[in-house]
Amino acid sequence: MLANNAGALFLERAETIDGLEQTFALNHLAYFTLTIELLPALLAASTPEAPARVINVSSRAHQNARVDLDDLQLVHGYGGWRAYCNSKLYNLWFTRALARRMDPSRLIVQAMHPGVVSTRFATNNGWMGRLQRRLMDVVSVTPEQGADTLVWLATAPDAARRNARYWVRRREVTPSRLARDDERAERLWRESNALARVDADATIAAALKTHAVA
Repeated sequence: MLANNAGALFLERAETIDGLEQTFALNHLAYFTLTIELLPALLAASTPEAPARVINVSSRAHQNARVDLDDLQLVHGYGGWRAYCNSKLYNLWFTRALARRMDPSRLIVQAMHPGVVSTRFATNNGWMGRLQRRLMDVVSVTPEQGADTLVWLATAPDAARRNARYWVRRREVTPSRLARDDERAERLWRESNALARVDADATIAAALKTHAVA
């Protein structure tokens, strides 16, 4: 089982050492790259009775995404909240694109919203971030409550019976219309391949062949 749950909000635009906008790099491309790299190990451990599971932590913030597929890293018009919302939409697109390529008897891919969780999220942004954190904590849930759906998706038999779904409080929820746009999801898949310098489809094909079930 792999749970992708790395994410942050950056009010000021900055780039990683690889020249990638850091919100896009951390909140989306890290999910994509790590999952593709670990797919052979996940498939090796899966069985038809117990398929491997990938869980992508997204957010209801995806509903506020404003995406320009020609400017995924927001070189123009950057805003911290916009970058965060876009990245959470990308988590859902990645979930759907990966699920389409996998046999659900071998690997289940899910996405979930943990709620507004009481952590140090956003406090890396100086006084503005700390103020935002205080406001968020008015409606925040505990880390244990935030993790509940993720743990359920990772362990419950019922959670393995459906694929490529989006969950909130253990309930399946329909994401935004944009999140269900598979043509754009495929465009993101191709762009992610190029930026991560991987061939995800070749990796998937090789892993499925190597770890085929007799």
